[in-house]
Amino acid sequence: MQIEHSIVALWIICSMLACWAFSLIVRWWSDARARKLDRLNAQYSPGSRWLAGTLVCICVLGSVLAGYSAAWISARPNIGGVRLTPLGAIGIGMMMFACLLIVWGAIGDRSRGRMRCPRCWYDMRDSNGLPCPECGKEVQLEKHFYRTRRPRWAFVVALLFLVFGGIGIGFNAKLRNHGMAGFVPSRLLISHWERLPANWIHDTGIGTDQRHLTERIRENEVATNDRRAFVTALLDEMIDDPHARWEPRRMALLHACAQREKWDTTSEDATRTQVWIPEDDRVERLYAACIEDLLNFIQRSTVPMETELEFAILDSLGMWRGTTLQTVREWTILHAFSGDEQMFVYRRGLNAEQVDHLSGLLGDLPERFKQLHDLAAYTGPDQQFAYELSEIELEIGILRQRVLELMAWHESNLDAEKSIVFTFIVRGMRTIPEDELNESISIAKRWLEDGDVQLRRAALSIFSSVFAFDDRLSRAWSPDQISELISAIRTHALGDERQAMDGADTYLISHQALGTIGAIDADGQTYFKLLRDAMLDPKSHDNTIRYARIELSRGPASRIRNWIETFEPLIHDGHPDIRLWIARQIPSKQGSEHDDRFNEMLRVLMEDPNEDVRDQGITRAMDRGIK
Repeated sequence: MQIEHSIVALWIICSMLACWAFSLIVRWWSDARARKLDRLNAQYSPGSRWLAGTLVCICVLGSVLAGYSAAWISARPNIGGVRLTPLGAIGIGMMMFACLLIVWGAIGDRSRGRMRCPRCWYDMRDSNGLPCPECGKEVQLEKHFYRTRRPRWAFVVALLFLVFGGIGIGFNAKLRNHGMAGFVPSRLLISHWERLPANWIHDTGIGTDQRHLTERIRENEVATNDRRAFVTALLDEMIDDPHARWEPRRMALLHACAQREKWDTTSEDATRTQVWIPEDDRVERLYAACIEDLLNFIQRSTVPMETELEFAILDSLGMWRGTTLQTVREWTILHAFSGDEQMFVYRRGLNAEQVDHLSGLLGDLPERFKQLHDLAAYTGPDQQFAYELSEIELEIGILRQRVLELMAWHESNLDAEKSIVFTFIVRGMRTIPEDELNESISIAKRWLEDGDVQLRRAALSIFSSVFAFDDRLSRAWSPDQISELISAIRTHALGDERQAMDGADTYLISHQALGTIGAIDADGQTYFKLLRDAMLDPKSHDNTIRYARIELSRGPASRIRNWIETFEPLIHDGHPDIRLWIARQIPSKQGSEHDDRFNEMLRVLMEDPNEDVRDQGITRAMDRGIK
């Protein structure tokens, strides 16, 4: 029996013992009340009544132990999810005991030849005449003295157990999916959130299944007026108190309130619901306060700082998303920009105009950051802190002023703890002026020609990132300049068989170079042919297919046409891996002027002799609505 089944069994035992104890108490009370009113002939000795009390205590103790054991086992790590919650298991136990009680009550206490009064059950064997000497009940027929005694209280108690057990089973699914917090109204959660358990307010990261407040806010289940009043009070408190700014629950709530939009995908046409964003300067003031806190945190050796606040900021810097700084940064951009400029920060990061806007909100803080340290902060052993520092300095405009310095440092310190400085270089290059961008690209070209493996890796990363996330070069460069860069990559890196990533033996610089060409070559005319040749080469076949990823929706319309002309002939190729790769690359939705050719390719692949290719072709055809 699995451990989950043991948990359910213990909860059922717990409920049945508790029900038994309750039924004994009812029976004991009924017997004592009847004796007090002189309506019952003495049938039990005082010892038996004490025995019943002892049995009640044993049942209660057993119920508590079974429930505690079930809760203790459920709290152990690595316990799988139990579909039947304690409430559902207790409901089943109550209904099972109710059934037993009904059976017992229906069988009752048969006379077995004893003559008893049908009202008070007095022994009528020694009585003269039909009237009962105890209660005066007079029966019409003698056979009534042999009636079965059925306790009415048993049916009443059984009905109560059936009702409450049914309620428990009925709420089992809600408790399993939403937890106890799911039964609490949203308005009550908002008004008392500071006094309620943390997992009722936000996801605490320990696999909680509570329907917490942040989830309700994100799903627009909280009334607009309530959300406005709540987030306004939250912002005021966080502006005034640095501890509140970095407290996990408040950060989670603020991030939930900052949810930009909710997509309704239940209908055929997805609709979007805008979420309210505060309209005054509270967001900007909170943003400046967060930057001030981080500045003090970085220079905490000279600025006194409470240990509790220092730990809170340090924990926040290690979070992947949802911190106060990230949230208010996005909010300020949503206030100042619209349309594609808003979405840029979500998909690709900040652009130069957005950096200028954020920097202008901070007064002298950017200058104080710039004077705080030299390049050593980026190159120390704590790479996580260095990454977070680069994120801050990127958005306040400092990192872009250090791109050329960082490139010079990286070139002269190649063995400095396997430095990832080029990552910071790439991040800064997206926001530097165009003349500095061209200068940094020239330096990267020189790195490409250099034989050092780290410089070549960095150069390829710079090229692919700049062309993928910053369209200034693709717009400004002529086709001859782009062809010249692709030619340089083919010459110096396409045949380099050294590792492109530490710990990944099969990912070589040649694979990185091929992907970089794919990022640079917008229409794919050169890239697709190089990729096809690498696939057909037995030496590079496996790894090329493993790492090759193509986004056909990105780029000009000629990109799709070039892809089809390059790879369509390969659907008849002898190697099934290539055909399987082609089937996976075909877009899952129609809407291109080349849909007829895509559909024809799928019809061929659906008849492929290889089962995997055939299944993938059928799956993709179904996605595209091809019968």
